[in-house]
Amino acid sequence: MSSESTDLPAQRFLVNHLNESDFKSGGLRSYSAYRDLGIAAATRGFATGHVICMTAPFTEERRQKHHHNVLGWSDDCELLEIILPAVHETANDE
Repeated sequence: MSSESTDLPAQRFLVNHLNESDFKSGGLRSYSAYRDLGIAAATRGFATGHVICMTAPFTEERRQKHHHNVLGWSDDCELLEIILPAVHETANDE
């Protein structure tokens, strides 16, 4: 392994335990709640991550709004979303 320095910022070790009250609504998707995992702070903006919990049932109307093939989700669906870089532009088509 090379000892050369890189342009990546220093990073920290992170442990994040589930706390149901950490899920927040009002994000990009009105039918889901988000729990920030603290990855942006730990990576100094290199990446961000959150757990997405679906809070409303899947409907045909929601299927038509997705730009990819979402066929449905279960009542207890949770997704892990990792995004690089942490700060990015997002378009909301809802």
